[in-house]
Order: sequence, then structure tokens, then C-alpha cells
Amino acid sequence: DPSITDEEDEFIIQDYLVGVLGYGDAELESFYFNNGDYDKAFEYLEEMLAQDLGNVTVLYNYGGAKCNNGEYAEAEELFRRVYEMSPETGTIALYLGYALEGQGKYEEALEEFQNALDLSLGEVGEEEMDICFYKAEAQYKLGDVDGPMATYTAIIDFNENAKAYFLRGNLYYSLGEEEKALKDYAAALENEKNNFIIRFCLFSFS
Repeated sequence: DPSITDEEDEFIIQDYLVGVLGYGDAELESFYFNNGDYDKAFEYLEEMLAQDLGNVTVLYNYGGAKCNNGEYAEAEELFRRVYEMSPETGTIALYLGYALEGQGKYEEALEEFQNALDLSLGEVGEEEMDICFYKAEAQYKLGDVDGPMATYTAIIDFNENAKAYFLRGNLYYSLGEEEKALKDYAAALENEKNNFIIRFCLFSFS
């Protein structure tokens, strides 16, 4: 795929994308977004939304783009519109929670992360693991330690995850339980041997 290098190339590239590759608005939005040109991506999303205000896919993509650009309040509004127009899904609940957390609305975010897990109906995949990590982060930011500790332990019990071991180790360390922290850092390194940050934490104990 071609990459946008400067303003001079933009018209040439767009002509190539449309004229040669046959890109439509959706493909152009994706291209600009993946190349980090969010303003241009937003232009195409707004054009598509103007043509169909009820297009759930566009609303969802627009909300995701706003989240990735740090515009969390706008993303929340878009995801709530999706909620109004389509059945709840774990993915929408996850992204709404992410948008809420980005605004410091941790209690509301935690509710959405739990809602996302409930909507997964017992399935455990990559998305559900991500939800658990977001849930633990929201719990911690609310001043809770037992909550994230339990969440990381549940992840570890299901799948010995290096990230979960490492983050639980950080919690133990913050509580002054260095022996438990060291054990978790060692388990994290066992699962992810080339992680420099984990190695550094272990080295700091020596």
C-alpha cells in the first residue's frame, strides 16, 4: 500500500486509490486511518454518515477512530447511538467502556466492561481477555486493590498470561509483598522470556 508522505503527494495518491484501485469512501477512510491521517479519515466517515445517519457500521467505526484519536467524549456519544440502534454486543460495551475510562468515568466504565463480559456468554477469547484487563485497570483507578487482584488471578487460572502475572506482581509490590511480587515476575518472565521490562523488575530485586 502507498503511504502519504506530504501534502504534495496526497492528490496523486488519492487519484491512484480511486482511479486504479477503485477505492470507495469506506476504503479511503480505512486507508487514511491506518496511515495516521485521522482528520482525513474523519472527513470520509462524516460523508458516509451524512448519507446514512442510521449506518451502525459507520457509527461504530467513527467511534473507534475517535477513541484512537483520544476524543473520548465524542466516541462515547457515537457508541451510545449504536446502542440505541442495534442489539447490545460485548464489542460495543468494551469500546463504550474504553471511551468512558478515557474521560475518567471509571465507575461507568467498569459497568460496561462487566456488561461486555456478561454478553460474551461464557466465551473466552482474545477480546474477553482484553475486557478483563480493562476491567482490572478501571477497578484499580477506583482505588480498589482486591478487585484487580482477583481479576488478574482469574486470568492466570484460565491461561498463564505473562501480562497478568506482571500486573499482579506490581500490585503485590505496591502492597509491600515483595516475595509474592518476585514470584509473579519470575512466572511472567517464564512465559515471555524476552520482555525487557519484566527482566528489569527482576533485576531490581537482586
